[in-house]
Amino acid sequence: GRPLHQAKNALQLFLRSLNSEILFNIVSFGTNFEKLSPVSLPYNDDNLNKASKYIENMAANFGGTNLLSPLQDIFT
Repeated sequence: GRPLHQAKNALQLFLRSLNSEILFNIVSFGTNFEKLSPVSLPYNDDNLNKASKYIENMAANFGGTNLLSPLQDIFT
């Protein structure tokens, strides 16, 4: 719906505001979670395009909003 569309637009904007020296990743979460990549990626045109397509294909299909598991994965 509209909130997901707005979140995807904000994420696209944020992604394009990163500087070229940064590493990044995207995590989708709900009852379970998935990442764009198993490891953080360098910011370059190829990875920007890959991330942009990933964002375009995001859907509200993960059920609830379990945030603990993705955060534990990110910080370990």
